Amino acid sequence: MKKILLPAALLLTAVSSQGALTITNGGFGTANQNARIVHNGGWYESTTTTNWVEGTWSLTGTIVLLMDGTGTGAYVYQSLGTVDAADIATGTFALKSDFFEKPDDTTNNILFDVYEGTFAGAAHGNDIAGAGLTNLATVDLSATDQGLTFAAGDSSTQLQQDILTFDVSGLNVGDEVWLRIGGGNTGGDILMDNLTIAPVPEPSSTALLGLGGLALILRRRK
Repeated sequence: MKKILLPAALLLTAVSSQGALTITNGGFGTANQNARIVHNGGWYESTTTTNWVEGTWSLTGTIVLLMDGTGTGAYVYQSLGTVDAADIATGTFALKSDFFEKPDDTTNNILFDVYEGTFAGAAHGNDIAGAGLTNLATVDLSATDQGLTFAAGDSSTQLQQDILTFDVSGLNVGDEVWLRIGGGNTGGDILMDNLTIAPVPEPSSTALLGLGGLALILRRRK
């Protein structure tokens, strides 16, 4: 029987490696920073002196990001880094997070935006939303979208819920990408933790990887 082989270079193209884009402090630290900068850094906040953004907050022993929903329009944002050739080749990235419902409150909508561009004014209190950057993706997640029950007295949890995907294939090496999280325009609170970013494999790459695995299996049988 003739051996079924795929060139090594072809198999390597089936595996996409994440390049430079990363989340800094997606766990929001390990200590309660009530009305202060998020513990362990990484984030710019709308304020560091009031409860609009409580930095990090303890929920049953877990440190989470809390944005108070009292009509304040709280936000946090950070740079995800500058794209490199591997990021551009990967193309699409996905954000996921854990969401929690505060037992003594209802939950609030939360807005995610991904921007591309240079923002020299990044600082606590300086919002990136009005800086004129290019918006790569946006989504407004309701409590239901977050996987929560949206009812006072409940304490529902949703682990690694899908947030959004964004495409960097059209960017240039060295372009900077930013993530902004906003909320707090109504009465409920936002609680989230373990924010992650990961490359989304192209369907063709996934199929190619499957073919490569099949070829190896057949080769071993031979």
